[in-house]
Parts: sequence; structure tokens; C-alpha cells
Amino acid sequence: GFLYMSQHTLNQGSQFNFNEYAGFGFHFFLKKNLACTAEYRFRHLSNCDIKKPNRGINSGFGIVGLCYVF
Repeated sequence: GFLYMSQHTLNQGSQFNFNEYAGFGFHFFLKKNLACTAEYRFRHLSNCDIKKPNRGINSGFGIVGLCYVF
């Protein structure tokens, strides 16, 4: 998708950017209605060469949590 950042950065020549992301994860059910969740997400942000510079900003992060199903 596309987005507009209010933050000025040296890596991006424009505040109008595009966001691509990918990830994977799993649920491990501890009980019938309770699961442990683990995920990894990677995100890339760049202005698609609309304006120089276009170095891009990459981030990766992990998530761990519990999921209760009603």
C-alpha cells in the first residue's frame, strides 16, 4: 500500500512512500480455546524511486502472545 510519513528522513527524498511486508507465524494450541502465538514480520518502506534518494527503510520484528478463543 501507500502512505505519507510526517517524519523527514535522510534515506527518503519524498514523504510519499510505499509499504511492502511479509511474515509468517503459527498458533500452538495449549487447550481447546487457548493458543500460544508466534510471528515474524518484515517490512520495507521506500518511495519507489519517485525522488532521490531512495535507500529504503527495512524493519523486522517478532511477536509472541496468547490467543483466547471464545
